[in-house]
Amino acid sequence: MDKCGCGNDARYVKIGESGIEEQSCNRYGRCPTYEEIRTSLEVSSKRLGVFKKAVDMIDDYFEYSNESKKDQKKVFQILGNLTDALANT
Repeated sequence: MDKCGCGNDARYVKIGESGIEEQSCNRYGRCPTYEEIRTSLEVSSKRLGVFKKAVDMIDDYFEYSNESKKDQKKVFQILGNLTDALANT
């Protein structure tokens, strides 16, 4: 008998979007494997670190500067860098 991603025996069969048969232990879909969960957690942790760094930079910038047009441009630059960093993780 085939196994689900979690290691339990597969009880349900479903044809995925790519036409590949997916087998699972529950009717809702295949459980992720330990490695898939770990990879997802690593990506989330990296994104959180990038986000925290950008928010800290914005906080520091406004703490020590005035809110002029130059300051606004700097904040938009930091937010743009954050968006790019999140997209690359």
